[in-house]
Amino acid sequence: MVQDINAKLNILRDILVKKKSSLAQILSITENQSEVLRCQEGNVEIQSMFSQMNIEKQSFIDSVINADNLFQSMFDEMADELTNTTTDYRESIILLQNLIREVTDIDVKIRVAEQKNKELILQKQNKDKREPNNQNNSGVKINVPKVSKNYLLKQYESNKNFD
Repeated sequence: MVQDINAKLNILRDILVKKKSSLAQILSITENQSEVLRCQEGNVEIQSMFSQMNIEKQSFIDSVINADNLFQSMFDEMADELTNTTTDYRESIILLQNLIREVTDIDVKIRVAEQKNKELILQKQNKDKREPNNQNNSGVKINVPKVSKNYLLKQYESNKNFD
């Protein structure tokens, strides 16, 4: 029975290590997406890069979800055994608790980075709404010089005199 619990605790540790690694990858991709979002160009290549990053990130998210489900089911199986004999497995439990803290820290960093990315996306969308003449039908941004109304009126008046 002791070896069985030790084996299960080792599996729980391995699951948490894998989850931590997947979360670190998600954080890295999310930070890279921030850099892409900060890029001022809105061309198709950058949009494609961002979409590709989302696809890659989703595979790591799926891995985290699977790890969570597996961890929870294994923990549920052995919860009663652990509560009765916690002193026997104290070191393993402390190691699991530390891994859970590390996983939680990375998760918080991801949530913060995702929120910042969301704000960047909203800023870009609002900017695009304010500047509707700066895009053509293909969605590619076109540089349109900004001129004052007075300048346009003067140009209109001067052209009107030639008619």
